[in-house]
Amino acid sequence: MNKKRFCYIAIFALIIIAYWQLPGNDFINYDDPVYVTENPCVSQGITPVGVAWAFSTTHAGNWHPLTWLSHMLDVQLFGLNAAAHHVISLLFHLANSLLLFTILTRATGAVWRSCFVAMLFALHPLHVESVAWVAERKDLISTFFGLLTILSYVSYVRKQRFSLYLMTQGFFILGLMAKPMLVSIPFILLVLDYWPLKRLQLTSRATSTAEESQGISIRRFILEKLPFLTLASASSIITYYAQKGSGAVNPLDHSSIIENIGNALIAYVIYIIKTFWPSKLSVFYPFDAASITLWPVIGATLCLVAISFIVIWKGCRQRYLVTGWFWFIITLLPVIGLIRVGSQSMADRYTYVPLVGLFIIISWGVPDLLEKYRLKKQALLISSVVILSVMMILTSLHLQYWRNSVTLFNHAIDVTKNNWFAHHNLGTALLKKGRPEEALTHFLETVRISPSYVTAYNNIGIAYEEVGNPVEAIKAYKLAIRINPAYADAHYNLGLAYLSVGNKDLALAEYQVLKRISSANAQEFLKVLRQ
Repeated sequence: MNKKRFCYIAIFALIIIAYWQLPGNDFINYDDPVYVTENPCVSQGITPVGVAWAFSTTHAGNWHPLTWLSHMLDVQLFGLNAAAHHVISLLFHLANSLLLFTILTRATGAVWRSCFVAMLFALHPLHVESVAWVAERKDLISTFFGLLTILSYVSYVRKQRFSLYLMTQGFFILGLMAKPMLVSIPFILLVLDYWPLKRLQLTSRATSTAEESQGISIRRFILEKLPFLTLASASSIITYYAQKGSGAVNPLDHSSIIENIGNALIAYVIYIIKTFWPSKLSVFYPFDAASITLWPVIGATLCLVAISFIVIWKGCRQRYLVTGWFWFIITLLPVIGLIRVGSQSMADRYTYVPLVGLFIIISWGVPDLLEKYRLKKQALLISSVVILSVMMILTSLHLQYWRNSVTLFNHAIDVTKNNWFAHHNLGTALLKKGRPEEALTHFLETVRISPSYVTAYNNIGIAYEEVGNPVEAIKAYKLAIRINPAYADAHYNLGLAYLSVGNKDLALAEYQVLKRISSANAQEFLKVLRQ
């Protein structure tokens, strides 16, 4: 058996072993309802109306029609069978791992080093989130087409066929239609031109004829990347307005810009630390402005500057350092939080593509460091087996937390501080399981940490009603309405609570409000009144 075939089989086998329990996991109550289980368009499967909706909607704050179509196809084939949805996600992860190995072997010719990169990508615990979370199918699909973009580009560079260049753009467009994080691809093509393709020379020293023949003129170099940059810019604009329209983009004032920059610098360093020490992984890391103080920001800045200096200094000889480091920095940039979307400070799923850069540095750098060591091959073999074994165990263990919403958010609470979001989602899961007393505890903790989180007050009201305390439920609904007077669900629930205590006049007053703010809720409430 040749080396490449062995690597393909090994990557396949290790992924199956690490993720064997994934089909036993359920949907979770974070984004899965939005993307699949409670989405009326997706839950119908592939329909003309659904396809038109997929290409026209910015639902969930993004324009990603391929992601919607993927979920629709799953529902068409398997219904809402969570196991089948998870298997499809796993197959995408498997395909991405094999594609990454193919790209690196074709571009570098280094089979074992490329295989180790692909195995780290396949087995790292930070990647569990992208694979185990059905709603993050967009990560997997966009990466699939992003890797096909790179593979096609490598073929184009080698063969210089215009058809391959057009194919590269086609794959890039498809990737952007799955998740806009792929906007960094044009810059990844640039660093790949430096290494391993060696088309770009960053030094003025004399080069050999062989090296010069691989270079291209600056004018052609710019023109070649211009279509990709144009597509990336268009995708970025669409994404910004989609997320702004959904309310996901936080308003920017002077202080928040400073906080976002500080958080981004710290997040870069934390991502690096978690790459080498993947502990306390959470589905949600709450953004805490109070934790962004001067010294951590200075420390993170100095760390990043120092690494960048070393990379540039050593990058003339060890070119992989430049590609690996800037792959990591650039691909994280769209999601590092300079323009913060949502309430999280960072997310494990954002590392799905960026960690490839660090894996390249490890896979090429460690053998170079051991170049003069007499037992180099034995040391590399033993350390590789140990590292991959540890990765498999950690991935398998972390995957257990993704079994359902209760296990997932219980774990998030255990490994983070003041995680209002985890408390709320755990409460929601417990409420659905018919455990309102436990749910109420977590909802109350949510509003203690985040007093303005309006949805929690509505759920507090529901929990109080289920434990037989409509008076406290009414108070909770009123608090929700005080925060957001146009909160239709709270008005609806408040009206029902008034009916339960026999106050029909106040219930009718809530009905009048619903007629102004939500005709759908008003119609539902009218049905209750007529009973």
